[in-house]
Amino acid sequence: MIVPLNITLLRNKIAKGFSFIKADKWKSWCLAYSLVLLAGRLLSENLDNWMHFVNACRYLAKPSITTVDLFHVHNCLKLFGQGGEDVHDKDFISPNMHLYMHLKEIVLNFGLVYRYWLFSFERYNGQLKNYKTNKRDGFEETFMRKYLEDAYKADLAHTILLLVHITLHHFLIYELIGSVPTLATAISIPVTFYLLTAYGFNLKNFLDSAVVTIDNVKGNEPLPSSVFPLNLEKFMPMEEDKYTYLLEYYKAAYNNTSLKSYRQAVFGKMFCEHFYPENSIN
Repeated sequence: MIVPLNITLLRNKIAKGFSFIKADKWKSWCLAYSLVLLAGRLLSENLDNWMHFVNACRYLAKPSITTVDLFHVHNCLKLFGQGGEDVHDKDFISPNMHLYMHLKEIVLNFGLVYRYWLFSFERYNGQLKNYKTNKRDGFEETFMRKYLEDAYKADLAHTILLLVHITLHHFLIYELIGSVPTLATAISIPVTFYLLTAYGFNLKNFLDSAVVTIDNVKGNEPLPSSVFPLNLEKFMPMEEDKYTYLLEYYKAAYNNTSLKSYRQAVFGKMFCEHFYPENSIN
């Protein structure tokens, strides 16, 4: 199943960690996964009733909402509650479902749900709990200092990499900051894309590449980590005999016989990397 980039990936089954799923993952399950996975598994009347809830959440989870949208949300939630009572019984209606009927007034009074729901807090909660402190007063300063270090270390590394002309030293820098290089895939890339990744990501050029025919762009070029981060296992050096075949393949694919091996890598020149992710979890 391929999900849109703005949908959080679910890497485990719901049943494996039901009580630990965060709000953002519940949103993904409701708006994307459930539409596919519940079809054929629920009775038609149950699935139709669930769709009322999905339609309501589709509006509530938007970055903006209108008064007309709110009335649509209220109507969908009302149909969801009525359908649940018809299909099951009155015991099906729980207190939180009673709250659904007041969501319209809550949004009118307090604004978008993103203002006071726990999406952003839960996203960083897993990181904050891993920060080590000495259990003394002033831990707020420790939290903030560590958070800022983690938030900006990728930008610092990117700046340093522009000054380091020896490619083999790039992985040492990533190791020092505790970050996995997203660009360590086969970097036999066209000059246009190399300039995008090495000197700053240009959104217009990236979008234009989808509609402008460029022979050298194969569609598998990596994005900067800040644009589309991938969760990968550690990177491993490729076996030399396999690397030889990979290098020859990229020379043919890009019609570039001057493509260099990683041993001959020079800053600013295209080459074929020999590191690869041991195992992708995507």
